[in-house]
Amino acid sequence: MILPSYDKALKLAQRLSVLDQKTGSLIPFDLNQEQREVLRCIIEHQRLVIVKGRQIGCSTVSAYFVVLAALMNPGLPICIIADEQVKSEGLLMKIKGWLKELGVKLHKDNVRSCILANGANIDAISAMSTSEDDESRVGRSKSYGCIWGTEQAFWRNARAVWAALTSTAGLSAKILVESTGSPAGELFESLARNAVDARDVVGDQERYARLFFGVEHHEAYRRDPKSIEDELFEQLREKHGFQRRDAAAWWEWKRTTDLGGDTQRALREYPVTFDDAFAFPLGRYYREWHPAAVTTVDGWDIYQNEAEEEPRVMAAMASTGLGKEPSSIAEIGMWSGTVYATWTDFCEIPSFCNTLVRAYDARKPKSLVVEVGNDPGCELVKLLADRRNVSVYAHHTTESAWLRMRSEMRSRIEGGQVMVGEQLHAEIKHVFLDDKSGKIRGEETTTLTKAVALALEWARLHPESMPAKSLNPNKFYIRPRKKKTRVRA
Repeated sequence: MILPSYDKALKLAQRLSVLDQKTGSLIPFDLNQEQREVLRCIIEHQRLVIVKGRQIGCSTVSAYFVVLAALMNPGLPICIIADEQVKSEGLLMKIKGWLKELGVKLHKDNVRSCILANGANIDAISAMSTSEDDESRVGRSKSYGCIWGTEQAFWRNARAVWAALTSTAGLSAKILVESTGSPAGELFESLARNAVDARDVVGDQERYARLFFGVEHHEAYRRDPKSIEDELFEQLREKHGFQRRDAAAWWEWKRTTDLGGDTQRALREYPVTFDDAFAFPLGRYYREWHPAAVTTVDGWDIYQNEAEEEPRVMAAMASTGLGKEPSSIAEIGMWSGTVYATWTDFCEIPSFCNTLVRAYDARKPKSLVVEVGNDPGCELVKLLADRRNVSVYAHHTTESAWLRMRSEMRSRIEGGQVMVGEQLHAEIKHVFLDDKSGKIRGEETTTLTKAVALALEWARLHPESMPAKSLNPNKFYIRPRKKKTRVRA
């Protein structure tokens, strides 16, 4: 791809106008410090991923880069992809406005695409698409030479969409990914963590280079240092790693004023450190973990012998068995939430069905539930329906429900209500977070975590009455009863 030098790109930007956020009037496009660094890195690197806070001007400078690429590369196909169609169309509108300012005529112009007189074409598409069997149709009909993905952490089916889009890209295609963080953005976090620091490496064309812009990088995020007390600043510095008092004062004001005191959301929207960008809503790191002794018998991890009095639910998460993710089973107590046994292995659906039937006959759970949110789960339910003396329930979990279930499970693990072993803890830790050491995490499997979450959810939705006799408090966790308040008219 042909691009101008960094200095020439800065000079050309002066001919464009942008909206001044303070006055609301149009002013010449004078790049701020963060925008200059983004422009320099995207010129130097073939792949760039940017983790950022809000309103640093990243989308503006990215749109400017698309203008440069389209002007200097005749016939170049360019893609802008956002989490929503209206966002990508808005970015395209900004680009067309700049092309008009430069006197560039468009051969074709509509809401979702435009073609320049030199043949370069720009498409605005959405990451929201129909997806089957973890596959996506986004971008498959075209080979793009430049791809700009914005707010990738908020894409649904991000892995399938990104695989479809980049698999057809040219070998020398420029790829730019930028987003604020999100605990659900597993692909974006994986790309960012596995990338090399763009400030340390120059001209690396093989790997993603990474830029991080936190609250202390942006000069607009400043407030009078005297607006916070010395004790509060020391607390913020010790707890969140602040180095600048004026930035800490602004962040604390934003957290308490506009975000209603939501610390985790403030860390994601305006991160201090790289890890803050992916903070989980209920806190990024485990406060406690209560390990459980595990015995392995015939491929099963047995946590403890099940109590005869307590009904149990067995939940199954089926996978394709083709090496991507294993299939998993989890058995928990419906009163206590105790994990009694887990099983996970790579196998095809018929073999997994036989394993599940043998476990059902041997362990005799109260309920057997299978997740049918994917095709392997639907196939498993059909096979189980043909088996005699096996009562199976199908359950479909939405993405928002998975996030809530995992959040509740995490709280119960921290509170000691659910005790897990080494293998399950290691997987859950990868699902929610990377450890504090900052090690690069690889591809994580989540079926076992989802099986436990599904079992806990089924117990919540279908509660079993507890016996009237008193139970051994060392054996069971008895949920406290909620007090009912009567309101008189």
